[in-house]
Amino acid sequence: MFKDIQKSLLIPTIISLLILIGFSFTTIGVKILHEKKWIIFLVIFISSFFTTFVTHFGIENNPSKFILYYFFSMFARIIIILIFIFTSIYFKVNNPLLFLINSFFLYFLYLFFEIYNLFFNLQRDFKLDS
Repeated sequence: MFKDIQKSLLIPTIISLLILIGFSFTTIGVKILHEKKWIIFLVIFISSFFTTFVTHFGIENNPSKFILYYFFSMFARIIIILIFIFTSIYFKVNNPLLFLINSFFLYFLYLFFEIYNLFFNLQRDFKLDS
């Protein structure tokens, strides 16, 4: 199970790290990356790991309720990230708009790859059933 989780999180994590590290060493990165970019990355990575774990746990234990586990995990991830964003803004993080934009960019990057991974796996399973 952990091998599947590692595979599904490997690509978005590598791309996120390359973007953050690449822009950190440029002058543009100073303007478009928030100073708490690593905390944002860590929160989104941990929430993605948690939701991927819940989804894979649901698939292994009860494949007929996969959709329920998947939607629960998506809902839990957005709630975790929104709580993180709003508490950070409430406690006066510097440049809240940039913080918000960076948070949602990384969230949507992980979401894109999760949907891509889900689509690829469902397409493969559909071909196996046919």
